[in-house]
Amino acid sequence: MFGSPTAFLLATMITLAAAGGDYAKCETSDGSPWAYDCNNALLDLDDSKCYDLNAQSSGCKNINSYGSCTVTVCVDDNLVYNAPQVPGSFIKEFGQKLQDGCGCKSNNCRVGGYYHVDKAQSSGASDHDCIATGLTYAHVEFTKK
Repeated sequence: MFGSPTAFLLATMITLAAAGGDYAKCETSDGSPWAYDCNNALLDLDDSKCYDLNAQSSGCKNINSYGSCTVTVCVDDNLVYNAPQVPGSFIKEFGQKLQDGCGCKSNNCRVGGYYHVDKAQSSGASDHDCIATGLTYAHVEFTKK
């Protein structure tokens, strides 16, 4: 049915996106950060700390950087002035799912893209008394620093 593993992966991602729900959008290239650096950027986060989002008008906020990797969280642009928050545990969970979903199972590879969380408010964004009111979706992204 599918001519290659890449075709299968693409078909799976399109199916998930069409059906709604959470999914990894892999954008890995030679210019992507190293998984080792992204893991360390995630490990530096405090699980129970509420990280403020939307400090930038794009709806995205850089949360932490380590080595070649910057961990960013993006949310609906309509929430830019509502200042929602997510806990470190949320960012870690979906950052790890991004790495796993993009096929990087070791620290000796590159990983880039984002993990889309469809119902962020009910997927752990309001844990630890973080203010996630009105938060529909969120993207946890890895970009090169």
